[in-house]
This record gives sequence, structure tokens and C-alpha cells, in this order.
Amino acid sequence: MKTYYPTIQKTITLLFRLFMWVFALLIPYIILEIIKSPLRDNLTFKTVYFSVVAILANTFTIFYATRRIKKQESYNLFTNWKNLPLNYLPLSLIGIMAFVFLVDPLEQVLPFSNNFKNYFTTLLEIKGYAFFVIVIAMPVLEELLFRGIILRAYLKNYTALKSILLSSFLFGIVHFNLAQLIISFLVGIFIGYLYWQTKSLSLCVVVHVVHNAIFFIGFHFFDTGFSIESAISNTLVYLMLYLVAAVVLTIVILTIYRKSLPSAR
Repeated sequence: MKTYYPTIQKTITLLFRLFMWVFALLIPYIILEIIKSPLRDNLTFKTVYFSVVAILANTFTIFYATRRIKKQESYNLFTNWKNLPLNYLPLSLIGIMAFVFLVDPLEQVLPFSNNFKNYFTTLLEIKGYAFFVIVIAMPVLEELLFRGIILRAYLKNYTALKSILLSSFLFGIVHFNLAQLIISFLVGIFIGYLYWQTKSLSLCVVVHVVHNAIFFIGFHFFDTGFSIESAISNTLVYLMLYLVAAVVLTIVILTIYRKSLPSAR
């Protein structure tokens, strides 16, 4: 039986390559640490440097993976995108907004590392650049890698459930802290489900962009302590809206399933 790249084993190697790119790109910063350069204490410099490392490492890994895929099949990640399915777009956006509401308690309970908090807070202060990194660059790159490359192959090699859960878990792992691991895992399940049903990478990118944009706007308007619960003073109203969000997300998932083409299942 033919298997498609990457398999589970080859995904581990691929992600190891991603981490090696990160390490290689961090070498200049490590040198600055060794020589005790004043730049190492500049939070803005560190934040921009680390974000550029993340963007470049993901880009290099995607190009490597696409070359491997081309040796096996005629697939071009950058030109073979299915047109954005507008009939799925409203449902998908409603679903991701409901999802953001449902994970709100996790945002308050799960521990974010101090390093992540410092990085994210400093990045948000560079508004234009932060928007590019958080809302544009990383969602596009992450969808190319985890849905356009990894999940696409998994759906050819394994069952849909195994493919979505495993690719989502790996998506969480690369975020390097417990809070992001769990939340990214859940985000990955929803977006992975959309990809399974529609085979549209462009839809996944749009949904991921909107998801990150919601948090970006929330953090800017409500500071880094923003939570939906804190913005709604009445607990009963919050609980009722939480229930509505759960019902809405369920309806969205079932409706998309019914609308999807038989070939997508």
C-alpha cells in the first residue's frame, strides 16, 4: 500500500528539522549572550529576533517538505490551493468565534510561562509588526505546515480521527508551553475538521487568521489580562452565553458535516 509523505515517523524527523533550524538561527543570539552584548538585554530586539527565527524556521521546513512531496506526487502547496469555499466561510467564522468563547476559561486557568508572557507583551507593543507576525505570518505558515502538508498526508495514510487528533497534538507541541499546547491542540482539532470536510487550505488559513485577530484585538483593547468573563460582569449572563456558544459550535460542526461533499469524508 502506498504511503504519502510525511508519515507519523517522518513527521517526527520533519519537526526535528524545524527545531534544528530554530537552533541554527539562534546561534548569532547565543554569541551575543556569550560576549555579553547590550543587545541581549534589549527586549524589543530579542522579541523581533525570536519572531524572525520562528518565521524563517517554519519557512525553511515547509520548503524542505514540499520538495519531498514533489518526489512522490505532483502537488504544489503554493499553487494547488482550492478556491475559498464561500458557502462554508460564514459557518466556519461563526464556529471559530464560538470556539474562542468556549476556551476562555482555559485562558484564565492554564499557566503561561513568564518567558512567553514577556515575549508576547513586548511583541504587542510593536503594533504593526505584531499584527504581521501574530495575525498574518504565523497563521499562514502554520496552516501550510500542519494542514497543507502534515494533515493532508495523514488523511491519505490513516483514519480521519487519528489524522486530526495526531496532527493537532503535534501542532500544540511546537508551541512550547502547556497553556498553548492545550489551546492549540483544540484549535487544531476544529481547523483540522474543516480541512477534512472541505479540503480547502485557504479556508483553514482564513479561520486561523480570524482566531488570532480576535486575540490580538482583545489584548490591545483590554490589555494582556483580557478575558471574556471579566468583560461580562453578570455571571448568569456569561454562563448563558457560554451555553449558547457550545450549542452554536455543535450546530456549525454538524451543518458543515452535512454540507460537505461525500468525497471529503
